[in-house]
Amino acid sequence: MSAVIPKSKQACLFSSFSAWLTLYRQLFVWIVAFNVTALVLGATGVWGWASRHRVQFAVTNTLITVLTRNEVCSRILYMVLVKLVTVGTPEGLGTLWAPCWLRNLLTSFLLHFGGIHSGCGISSLIWLVYSAVHLASDHVLFTVWVKIFGYALMALVVLSCVSATPVLRFRYHNLFEHTHRYLGWSSLAVMLIFIILLYGGPTYDWRSFLSTYWLWLNVVAVVLVALPWCCVAPVTVVSEVPASKRITLLKFPGYVRTGLYGRISRGFLTEWHVFGCFSQGPQEGCHYMICSAVGGFTKALVEQPPEQLYTRLIKFPGFSYCHRMYHSGVAICTGAAIGVFISLFSNKGLTNFSLIWVGSKFEETYGSAVVTMLRQGCPEDKLTLYDTSVQGRPDLVSLAAEAYHQQKAEVVFCVSNLIGTLSIVEGCRRQGIPAFGPIWDA
Repeated sequence: MSAVIPKSKQACLFSSFSAWLTLYRQLFVWIVAFNVTALVLGATGVWGWASRHRVQFAVTNTLITVLTRNEVCSRILYMVLVKLVTVGTPEGLGTLWAPCWLRNLLTSFLLHFGGIHSGCGISSLIWLVYSAVHLASDHVLFTVWVKIFGYALMALVVLSCVSATPVLRFRYHNLFEHTHRYLGWSSLAVMLIFIILLYGGPTYDWRSFLSTYWLWLNVVAVVLVALPWCCVAPVTVVSEVPASKRITLLKFPGYVRTGLYGRISRGFLTEWHVFGCFSQGPQEGCHYMICSAVGGFTKALVEQPPEQLYTRLIKFPGFSYCHRMYHSGVAICTGAAIGVFISLFSNKGLTNFSLIWVGSKFEETYGSAVVTMLRQGCPEDKLTLYDTSVQGRPDLVSLAAEAYHQQKAEVVFCVSNLIGTLSIVEGCRRQGIPAFGPIWDA
């Protein structure tokens, strides 16, 4: 007799599975499933076109992989989708036509479209393996150099995919960053040579070859990868370290719009780190980053405050950029994560969110400059500072839910550490409250 699973346990299992099956994983599965299906149909002769265009499938997947991790493309995507929702609204906040479920879906998509990156990366590898089988089986059509570069390309993509697995990415992040970057660059270069050798040659119609789209897809991918690196520049920074020495406040030249993030590094090709940017207003002509001393790079910023850092001049949007689509919302964060949300309150009167900041001894820990900027930008009735040194550790889900209901908000945005963010998001969603936070997929 088979055991009967209690309904409460069934509901719990379904809830856990729903939380695990994020849109990121759904996008990944659908993309890989489509490409595998196309490959099987091509290999069995049902869809011969797919088999004949196996290299084009690999190149197209590679281009999409690059597009979904490119700062310029992601900024355009965010701007277009958010603008479509907010068109015609005063000061570009809220919407005149989009229902809340659609805005939540768009926010979720913008958070999780990295699943397209992963799915297309694996799919590119699948098509390359299939192409390698054809290279090995045909000793007449393909030259030795075509086979060498074809196998080299497959090996590079395999190593790139392995280095990006979550276990290695989180445990050895600096190693992942370097290997994934250099292997990716090498893969694009080898793929370009492979395409030229495969379709070019002394007996080939070069004019026809140069008009083929798969060659130019690869060229576009190379340009998109190179573009952000062409915008890397050393800039002078002003560092301020509070007495607690738990964070560094970095001041950079140039105004940055709300919801944008920036990358900084001590060297051109060394480890790069992402932080939220915030400005007090266009008239100030500068922007800031708050860097919490939790790792080797950020601890060095506290111990040896820099006077110059490398930065990418192209800033890219994060999920907080989506606040524009909502009429009202609650932002809750802990510690130095305030750097993500403080930009929402940089211009007094323009914010549509309220803020709950949970931390300890705010001015002593984060400096009077940060607290002053926040108080100047955020109306008193929308700001809650929860001091854990006085009030103890709070129930973050209860804080967010209470503020959501009191203010009749449409959404909750949250940023904490990985476990804290997941607990807030899942806790709010169990109560029927739409909640979003970063997913640490890069």
